[in-house]
Amino acid sequence: MKHFRHTILMTMAALLVALAATVDAGATVYNWSRYDLSFETPENGFVTFNSPTRFEIQWEDMVMTVQLYSQDKGNEKKLLTENLQRKALGYSMYDLHDGKIKVKGFKKTYSIDGTMPDGSRAIIADIVSKHQNLIVEVTVNYLYGNRESVEDMITSFA
Repeated sequence: MKHFRHTILMTMAALLVALAATVDAGATVYNWSRYDLSFETPENGFVTFNSPTRFEIQWEDMVMTVQLYSQDKGNEKKLLTENLQRKALGYSMYDLHDGKIKVKGFKKTYSIDGTMPDGSRAIIADIVSKHQNLIVEVTVNYLYGNRESVEDMITSFA
């Protein structure tokens, strides 16, 4: 009888894990047809700003801003890494680290992550287009534990 109860409990636990995985798998796809740019975010986000060059969406535990810029001529790596440092310092971020996020279909991605003054985490990524004179800057402020969702949003850009 003990073995039978254990088997039922294990089966129920496996079903709960499977259900949780399907609930979290939902995503909303956004498309900027003007720039032939699309990306995915978790469901149930509330769009707080939407213009031809800027998009903001927030959830209970995270905020994402997407800003589009024209690419300047010059030393791309130096310009973008300095820009990321300046933005991070503007947010008073500390414990900064250069990131290693790759986005398929884009020339290069430069990113920086760190801690915000309130203890939340943030990533700022500049994604450089291969085909257009365009830089997609993605800034995500999130609570500890959401890192995987944040990276999924950034790598979903196409």
